Amino acid sequence: AQTAKPADKTGALEQLKQRDQDLEKLRDEQRKAHEAEAALKREIENLGTDRRKLNQDLVDTAARLRKLENAIAATEARLKPRDQKETAIRKSLDGRRAVISQVLAALQRMGRRPPPALLATPEAALQSVRTAMLLGAGLPEMRSEVTALASDLSSLVAVRKDIAAERTRLDGEVAALDKDRKRIAALVEERQKQQADREKSLDAERARAAQLARDADNLKDLIAKLE
Repeated sequence: AQTAKPADKTGALEQLKQRDQDLEKLRDEQRKAHEAEAALKREIENLGTDRRKLNQDLVDTAARLRKLENAIAATEARLKPRDQKETAIRKSLDGRRAVISQVLAALQRMGRRPPPALLATPEAALQSVRTAMLLGAGLPEMRSEVTALASDLSSLVAVRKDIAAERTRLDGEVAALDKDRKRIAALVEERQKQQADREKSLDAERARAAQLARDADNLKDLIAKLE
């Protein structure tokens, strides 16, 4: 058999050294790929935990919303008599239009005619009647009618305020819960998207690790032949 020339040996050693360096680089890449894979798994697990918590929050919020809707239904039932009372008071006031006209006429004669806008609401009408009562309105024979009118107007104002306050409070609670529900739903959707992205990245990292493993095996076979 022929003896290998020194130049051939030197070339083979250089090639072997280069392949060893390539293998070391591949192993370093494999290590990084495994670390990236582990990090992605942890991130996916954390995102899954977040999603489960957010989903539970969503369920709890929906339950609170249903409970509030039931409370609203109960409140509407409770407010119904007040609505009926308001209707009854309004009918009573309609029957006292003549009294209101006479009160306003008395105020006008005294030079205290209220501006037209004053009578646009029950509150404004009540203010006019109270003014008439304080001034005596020049109508002593109508004192009992005016007093009854003031009482009805006071009741109407109080009932309307109670109804408005209750409905405003409930509407505010519904709006707040609905806003919270939308916020949580958006977070769930975002976590789901992030998890899907991380899972794609994990699949890509696994494929890269598998390819690196194959490249390393091939390189080890080549080194074995060179040796």
